[in-house]
Amino acid sequence: MILSCVTTVAKAQEATYCASLSITKAGKSRNIGEELCSPLAKEIIHSMCGEKAARQLNLVQQSNDIVWRTIVDLADDVKNILIEHIKKSRYFSI
Repeated sequence: MILSCVTTVAKAQEATYCASLSITKAGKSRNIGEELCSPLAKEIIHSMCGEKAARQLNLVQQSNDIVWRTIVDLADDVKNILIEHIKKSRYFSI
């Protein structure tokens, strides 16, 4: 039971990151996830898979603040990976 809950939360967090990345790549306003994407996804999932599956989408956070923090987290990860590559390189140029 605990493993199932942890797995569901981990999947929801991964979905949050994927959605935030897609919103950013599309150059859309950060609140589009909360205003359009989440309600639309819930309607589609409810129609195709039922109420139980649609309720699980409530775990995927798409508020303006969550998307912003997710974008910042992703940017920090890219920066840290780049810094590590530079540190491991024998030569680099700016």
